[in-house]
Amino acid sequence: MKLIYVVEPHADTAILETDLLEEAGFGVRVVSPDDAGTAIEAGVAGLLLVTAGPRDGTAATRLLAKANVAKVPVIVTTTGPTDLARWKSAVAVLLKPFSFEELVARVRAHFAAD
Repeated sequence: MKLIYVVEPHADTAILETDLLEEAGFGVRVVSPDDAGTAIEAGVAGLLLVTAGPRDGTAATRLLAKANVAKVPVIVTTTGPTDLARWKSAVAVLLKPFSFEELVARVRAHFAAD
């Protein structure tokens, strides 16, 4: 089973996202950006859920580029509406605060099309 790899620096948000996605029937791993990169290279990441900081987003940018080459879809969550163009190759960009129902719907849509 391919997993959803969650890259989220805030532990409380990572727990919420994990619980929600697991409740919806998905396999989830919360990982560092480096571990997400390794999962992409190994071909085991079915989807990345990446939080991008509004000021930097360097790790998210690198992961998105690597995922695009490997054809792994990425959903980006961010608080910065001014940097949306940076994430144009993501399958979805969710602005925080987003509804968890929307997140689950986006993930389900990806796996239904897969």
